[in-house]
Amino acid sequence: MLHGYPRAGTDLEWELTAPALDLAAATSQDRPGCLLTVHAVAAYAASDMCEAPSVLEELINALEKALPHYADATCGHTQHAEPPRWAPDLAELGIQLSSAGGRTLYERSRRQDEDPPLENLLCPVTLAQIARDSLKSLRSRHSPLIADPNADAENAAGAFDGHRHGDTDGTVAT
Repeated sequence: MLHGYPRAGTDLEWELTAPALDLAAATSQDRPGCLLTVHAVAAYAASDMCEAPSVLEELINALEKALPHYADATCGHTQHAEPPRWAPDLAELGIQLSSAGGRTLYERSRRQDEDPPLENLLCPVTLAQIARDSLKSLRSRHSPLIADPNADAENAAGAFDGHRHGDTDGTVAT
């Protein structure tokens, strides 16, 4: 789905809201991975490929519930890790970091020269910024859908435009 080609019969609303439900129910240890997954899904949901206000609302609510956990975030890192920008890669990483076993696997299999240490990936300052960025993009997309719920349905052709969608910073790579 995050590649822009959901399989026929895929329940897009469920696929997009399931990570929000996971984030809302996550323990403090699993929350960072769930947040990364929601950030990946938010890139898709905030694009013109999603026209369901309820999906955006579910993601917004989960992020609003998670953000207070990072309200007093501080860190001693001199450099913050850059999570993957490509949404499918970020979602895969988030899913992996959403469990103790996945975090252990990440530490065991990470490439020292290429992959950041787990503690840098899970930095609360970085995670707070990711949550704020996701909220901003989701709210920005939500407002016009609520203002005129038919506007997107009338203007969206739904055809592939020849570009790769899904970078988490809202850019479109060709």
